[in-house]
Amino acid sequence: MKLSIVHENIPTVEDAEAAALGWAAVGSNLKSLLETGKVLPQAPWDMHAEVRDARMRARD
Repeated sequence: MKLSIVHENIPTVEDAEAAALGWAAVGSNLKSLLETGKVLPQAPWDMHAEVRDARMRARD
């Protein structure tokens, strides 16, 4: 089985990189749920929060 995620109309390269991290985290969580019946202990949106926050600060 293969899952493809297409996220379009991302305004900047930095936003695209942040989105890629987010989707990778969501994919990991989904994979864990499907394989074990349990989600990861950390919410996907928190997995790369430090990277996201640093990029958001850099934009200001």
